[in-house]
Amino acid sequence: MTGNSKEIKKLKHQQAKNREYIERYKKRRKKHLFLMITPIVVYILFNIEGAYKDFGNVFIFIASALSIIIVLTVAYLLGVKYAIKKREREIKVIRTKLYHLMKLDND
Repeated sequence: MTGNSKEIKKLKHQQAKNREYIERYKKRRKKHLFLMITPIVVYILFNIEGAYKDFGNVFIFIASALSIIIVLTVAYLLGVKYAIKKREREIKVIRTKLYHLMKLDND
């Protein structure tokens, strides 16, 4: 095995690993959102009776809880989107390196 073929094998492995990470991010997104939002919804349901005492109005309590849910959801989705884009950029760099290595190998 030449040095190029070892490096090609290593880069292909990295590329496959990054693709697996992207798929894992995409598959777990719904599950993580559910697990993140469920405790807040349960808190709302259990404390809706005492919301008038703490917040002065039930509508303010529900609006603040929903805004927290929205902010957490958007932050999580943006974080996952950033992680996916980062992995895709890494795959693109690896693809370029592989192209140059294989191109040199064929000459």
